[in-house]
Amino acid sequence: MTLVRVRLANPSEIVTKTFPEHIRKFYFQHAKKSFEIINSEKIQKILDEILNSEEISREKIYDVRIMIFPPILDPHYTSGMINHDLGQISIFPIFSYSGEVIIPDCLLNFENEDLIFVITVHIFNTLVHEILHLKYDNEEIIEKKTEEYAARMCKKLGFV
Repeated sequence: MTLVRVRLANPSEIVTKTFPEHIRKFYFQHAKKSFEIINSEKIQKILDEILNSEEISREKIYDVRIMIFPPILDPHYTSGMINHDLGQISIFPIFSYSGEVIIPDCLLNFENEDLIFVITVHIFNTLVHEILHLKYDNEEIIEKKTEEYAARMCKKLGFV
């Protein structure tokens, strides 16, 4: 029941070699977990509800890419971006949480419920934020609606 098509991006060998082995392992596991989360039936259903509520056509979203690594050449780290012409949304991995870089060894366990919660909220918020850019130009409206949808998602998934 995939309503929003998602795929893992294929990083270049040059970018991949930029990161040490343990960091690459973290980001590949992060991307795989992000992919599983977004493709889950519950999240897809919530995304369907948002698209219907906002009256955003699924045809406007051609490609959602889960990027493996953060944008290394961009000093202004971003969680995601949208290319309106291509209908392509790129979602970058979470790099920090509450200002702290999150690659300590204790979080490399992708069964850790805290890490799964953080990734779920990050990936959901980023995707919804970029989807809302298809309808709204006003960043304040997008931020407010993203927060509302995230709160609903957390409630539906039992995070609250």
